[in-house]
Amino acid sequence: MSVLPRTPADINGFLSVVFIGPQPFDLKRMGTLFRVRKQKIWSFLVWLKNHNRLYADIELDFSVLDQYPADGFLPGLRERVVEDHELDAQRVFSSETSGFATHPAELLQAPNMSASDVADGETITLLEKMGVSDPECDKVSGRTFVASAVQNLIRPDIVVHHSASAVPEYNNPRLFPGMYPTLYPYGIGGFEDKSRLTPLLFDRQAKYCLNISDRAFRYHESFIFVTLNMLQRRQAHLQTYFAVRKSNFDSVARNLTSVSPDVLRRLANRLEQECKLSNLSTDEQNALKLLRQVNTMSTRIPGSQASKI
Repeated sequence: MSVLPRTPADINGFLSVVFIGPQPFDLKRMGTLFRVRKQKIWSFLVWLKNHNRLYADIELDFSVLDQYPADGFLPGLRERVVEDHELDAQRVFSSETSGFATHPAELLQAPNMSASDVADGETITLLEKMGVSDPECDKVSGRTFVASAVQNLIRPDIVVHHSASAVPEYNNPRLFPGMYPTLYPYGIGGFEDKSRLTPLLFDRQAKYCLNISDRAFRYHESFIFVTLNMLQRRQAHLQTYFAVRKSNFDSVARNLTSVSPDVLRRLANRLEQECKLSNLSTDEQNALKLLRQVNTMSTRIPGSQASKI
């Protein structure tokens, strides 16, 4: 990205609004979600260019800003709306809430229901049960765990895919200032900055950001979730490892480190695809024999049930 602001067409390429209802969609129902105020956008970009080091070399093009309204909705948003007026509301409700027992909300929709039909002091609860399936990965196959461990022998994890090249998540102090210019207006203060005189761990800095008196980090709509997700991925990725008997450690370690990364990569892919072991090449079979002498281990992930025990 070398020029700002982006054109409405570029922004609309990342947006999609799905509307289901009996009446035509009205942009006013979106409230201020996609509201655009041209002057505020320009003032903010000028401020970033003058004060934020990440924006110092970016060109500002006012002619692009002319494509936006002075105060209104994002141009082209109406074309990004997908409408469905054929679905029947009652049928959708019945389908989405079907179960062994009648949904409590159906009591409110019963045509012949009166106030006397509800016992005194009885409360109708409309909150449905929700949960997470398999938070401890008990249903994940052993092959998947082995494949994950093998992948960690090959290369570190790289995430945040947004362009032709991936943005590294580890040891990248520019990542969060780039994602959240309103939280890091000067482009400094990112995680794992090697220029700090005193090193600061990722999780400790995250806790500090959420505990300072400035509520911007705590009240941001996505910062806390992105941070927790990164912490969970790091625990899941970096703490999936091999354990081997002490008597076999020297021979297994020597043979395992002699296996080429290409063989491990092919073996990991075949394990993930659950291919037949008879179809493995000789090198892949030898690598698999080594893996049979070790056990895959996974650490407790923050936010899971195991982390609360």
